[in-house]
Amino acid sequence: MGYRASYVLILATALATGCIDSDDNVDDATAPPPGVDLVIEDDGQGGLVEFVTPAERMIMFHAPIIPSSSGALVLATLADPWERHDNNPTGCTGADGVDWFDIDEDGDLDFVVPCEQSSKTFVFLQPADPWNDPWTTYSFTTAGAEDAKFGDFDNDGCTDIAASGENKDVFLIFVPCTNGAPNVAGTWTKVTVTSAHNVELWMQLVVFQQNGKTVFAAGGRRASLPAAGIYLFTASSNYRSAGSWAKTLVSTTGYTMSLLAVDADADGDQDLVTSDRDYLFGAGGTHDFSKVGTRWIEFVTGTTPTYTDHMISHPAHGEPKMMCLDGDDIVDGSSNTTGPWNLANIQVNPGSWSNWSEAAIALPTATGLYHAPAVTLWDQSKLYAFSYSDATGALSGVAGLVHDGNGGWDRVEISGEPGTKYDNLAFVTLNGGINVLVTTEQVDQLGLVFYVVP
Repeated sequence: MGYRASYVLILATALATGCIDSDDNVDDATAPPPGVDLVIEDDGQGGLVEFVTPAERMIMFHAPIIPSSSGALVLATLADPWERHDNNPTGCTGADGVDWFDIDEDGDLDFVVPCEQSSKTFVFLQPADPWNDPWTTYSFTTAGAEDAKFGDFDNDGCTDIAASGENKDVFLIFVPCTNGAPNVAGTWTKVTVTSAHNVELWMQLVVFQQNGKTVFAAGGRRASLPAAGIYLFTASSNYRSAGSWAKTLVSTTGYTMSLLAVDADADGDQDLVTSDRDYLFGAGGTHDFSKVGTRWIEFVTGTTPTYTDHMISHPAHGEPKMMCLDGDDIVDGSSNTTGPWNLANIQVNPGSWSNWSEAAIALPTATGLYHAPAVTLWDQSKLYAFSYSDATGALSGVAGLVHDGNGGWDRVEISGEPGTKYDNLAFVTLNGGINVLVTTEQVDQLGLVFYVVP
């Protein structure tokens, strides 16, 4: 399948579509929202589902149409998935996220993956032929591994790794480095950051530059506590010493699902954007939902730094999950295991990081629960990538929507069924010019997963 120069939306693991009717039930397609007519036409390829409004004819997505047991029309999962290559070395159980960088400086991308159930963080070095040559891997014990990111934490010119764990520790793993040249075959140094120990069930990490040095932020989840925190970690010297990293609380949080660094207000310092899926405990044990959703944490550095929360989206229901940046806009969403709420939206930034507007994304059926999005440019097209969890049985793990250029979307099947549980994902290029969608899978132990773009 080739891509045209258009907008492309890719999704992983499944959602009920929120575009057929107001309660998200596809089999209730005979009762569309007021003012919208549902029209089904045969295009010679199995059917075309459309919305027709008085102002605009908007094609939603193409898919085969089959009758449900009730006789109503539903949308079927497309066959013909993309070619998949997975890499799950012994000792990696529960691959739970991926980051990428050329850590050995040989000209290609390498990958780091936290393996949650086995409490390991794995580094994957890409070989010359990614499909036929063996991948070199290195593993490090990181209790409760939840996230891992690349970064030069000792400012020696070589790229290291930070890893967070739900066992209440954050780890820095330093690559051997001589005169700015990495020696990945040498002896790596791992330290447990003293200031992070036993503070939070650490979830997400983000790495960025501040005052010319590498720093990182980490966010937790509250569990039984009234609130968790998002902390900034900095060091001024002795970077490989566990006790050199000081932490500063920048915001309270319920459950940190994602952290991104961006200079939102263009004042020269990095701010944070986060998504939070859980409430805080207020006075008298009340539930405080004021931070649930996506928000911008404004950094004002100086003699007395300040950190200010600005809400971007606040879902009325469902469980907010991960988000990503699309230029100045934000893609986020939510899901709920007990209700029909599987939502994804583009939060449109008017240019001032205030007064955001929301544009709903139409999602395909026969997938799981919304988990994470990503945005990338691909062959002059924009691709929105989403992952989902709980896609068991006859559900797709990775599916997509390709903008048709006329206000609608064509569905693209990527993984086929079953979908199981995928995490964050992105489009990258491997050796040999192989364009892939990279992600990880946590339940069926596929580990590091590549889907080859046709």
